[in-house]
Amino acid sequence: TLPRPRQRAYQEGHRGFAAGPNAQLGNPEKSGFTVVESRSLATSRQWSDRNHKPRRCQTRAATCIEPWEYHGDHRACEDPRTMSPSDTFAGFICWNPNELSQVLDYEAGRLADSVLLAAHSPATVTIGENGERITEQEALDRLIHIDEGGIKIVPILGKAGSGKSHLVRWFKPQVEQVEDAFVVYVPKGGENLRGLVLGVLDRLDEVGEMDESRELREQLETAFSRIAEDGIEEAILNQISLQLHQISTRESEDGRRQGIAQLLRPLLLAEEFRVPLRAEGGVVDRYRASVEEETGDLQAEGFRFGVEDIPRAADLRGRLGDAAQESYDQVTSDPEYLEIAAELISDAFHASIPQLFGLVGQTSLEDVFGAARKLLLGKGKELYVLIEDLSRMQGFEDALLEAFLVLPTPQGQPQQLCNLHVAIAVTDGFYNTYTSPTFRSRVAAMNGADGGRLLYLESIPDSDGWDSTTLTSFTSRYLNALRVGPKDLERAYVNALADGSAADPDAWVPQSCSDCPHMDSCHSSFGATNGQGHYPFNEHSLNAFYLDVVRRPEVSDRLEEQFNPRYFIQFVLDRLLRESPDHIRDGTFPNSELEHDYRLANPLKPGVIVSLSNLEDKDRQRRQTLLRYWANPDELPAEQAIDLASGIHEAFAISRIGVDRLPEIRGTYSATGTSISLSWKVPPGATEGIDLKYAKNGVDWESLLTGSNELSFEHEDRTENIRHCYEV
Repeated sequence: TLPRPRQRAYQEGHRGFAAGPNAQLGNPEKSGFTVVESRSLATSRQWSDRNHKPRRCQTRAATCIEPWEYHGDHRACEDPRTMSPSDTFAGFICWNPNELSQVLDYEAGRLADSVLLAAHSPATVTIGENGERITEQEALDRLIHIDEGGIKIVPILGKAGSGKSHLVRWFKPQVEQVEDAFVVYVPKGGENLRGLVLGVLDRLDEVGEMDESRELREQLETAFSRIAEDGIEEAILNQISLQLHQISTRESEDGRRQGIAQLLRPLLLAEEFRVPLRAEGGVVDRYRASVEEETGDLQAEGFRFGVEDIPRAADLRGRLGDAAQESYDQVTSDPEYLEIAAELISDAFHASIPQLFGLVGQTSLEDVFGAARKLLLGKGKELYVLIEDLSRMQGFEDALLEAFLVLPTPQGQPQQLCNLHVAIAVTDGFYNTYTSPTFRSRVAAMNGADGGRLLYLESIPDSDGWDSTTLTSFTSRYLNALRVGPKDLERAYVNALADGSAADPDAWVPQSCSDCPHMDSCHSSFGATNGQGHYPFNEHSLNAFYLDVVRRPEVSDRLEEQFNPRYFIQFVLDRLLRESPDHIRDGTFPNSELEHDYRLANPLKPGVIVSLSNLEDKDRQRRQTLLRYWANPDELPAEQAIDLASGIHEAFAISRIGVDRLPEIRGTYSATGTSISLSWKVPPGATEGIDLKYAKNGVDWESLLTGSNELSFEHEDRTENIRHCYEV
């Protein structure tokens, strides 16, 4: 049976509601519903799903009302957010692992607007590298506000994974609310090079029918048909050989560069030299992946051919012809020649993309953008182009960027094209290497108010490293979004758009912890930021796990001990939130696998390990893992294992040392006016007295009593309408 408010709620959502024990709910999409137990909770977490085999539940069977449920005093289902047995904190899971990919996707372009805004942490932007800081709203203002030139291009520079793309993605829902804005959004992931170009054309076609778009599509299709017929590997090498020939015949002040280009062409035509280049995992395969597959692991720096990619003599398949052998001997005779050769081949790879994929012909991207801007001007609109990662468009970035420089109003003539606003996320390395000096000069002039300096994204508020606040603040937003769930976030966002509050996520994003029966114990033990709990992490575990990540050899050079959102999501949040639920429910978390997977975190002090080994403790291994990651290293004695906050032990089902065999301290409280009265009973054996701690709204705990024999406490002059949390 359901309490009446819940009856009314379900009557609205399900046909044929019948009250009473085992009430049947009829629904054309979900038939055969059975209520197994009533709970007066504010969420629908009290239901069970027969399609997911219940754990440790032999006597109950039920079908699903929601994809998460409750099994009374039995273990909950396989995947869902659940209440724990007997309403205790032990084994409690408050997120759905099946929804992780919809919330914890570090490629921001794949997130729904509602999820992105709910999980978004404000970025720290500087004017120029290490310059004065501005807010992300001020960065957005620079994109929106335009001068009489009618064009504003705002590059967002920074290291790979620093959050540049996330910031440009955050711009999208903001500018979509700008009156008369037509937005073309170019995502970072999910499309190959061809798909990205076609996606831009698809969006521009929404402006109106354009001959230029149709002609460019035909060029693309012709090019891809030719590649399919010839084979992309051969097409790539043939085009590179042609590019090297053009370089060798072009007038140049650098005679050595021109001479080495002449030597390279016969090499690129020799089959014996091509075979190692075409090998699986080789340089051609890597290049093909960068332009043909939906994602490439190029760290946002684009494709590069290095000296190490030039085949060694032992790699050649057979003897080269005389001319090719002579060229090979000369190129490999001097390390400086090898560097020049690698640079030339890299440039040829880059220059081959427009020819290979049909971006060079009678119709260009510039033509298509020009036609679209002309139509938009007639409709009274302005064009916004948001590019999440310029390196994903390597090879035709020149054509794209040149299209952005066309002024809407030629000198002495009326306006012919609509105004243009462009935001580009790009690493400074790619920007300085692959954009033309003319483009960089024009962009600097457009940003004259900042002295020509561009915007840079810091990884963290403090560029000297990271602290616990960085990690907990970032994590709490994602955890709240995950607990609320993508569907409820979308509903809340749609309502916010309707009532005009969408610009302020604090006004519309639900707070998932507010109706949780374990909130006080959870927040006082694991911590919370602005009412959003950190469970199953605390500040010390987040710090320990990420410390391991920055020490990993494969990423340490890139991270430089900075906070990197991409790696933090990928290697800490996603990994642990995906794999921990089964272990938490079974009472086997944290397990020893964490010590292997995060072995570069600071180890426990030897004396603590010895202390643990002397305990007759079935939880000894888990306790060791718990102390290594969840304990505050500054408070951990050198030679003694200690207990952590009681809620941590309860949630992970790890007994407290010397306390688990004694009765817990039990207490009561009452509130009268602005005074709170607390009283408790001290169990036998607690000879050291008790400590009483207090926190307003569950944060910033302070001590009220230490080692006391008091059995009560009167706390006066308390502020009304906030939560007062106590721990004895």
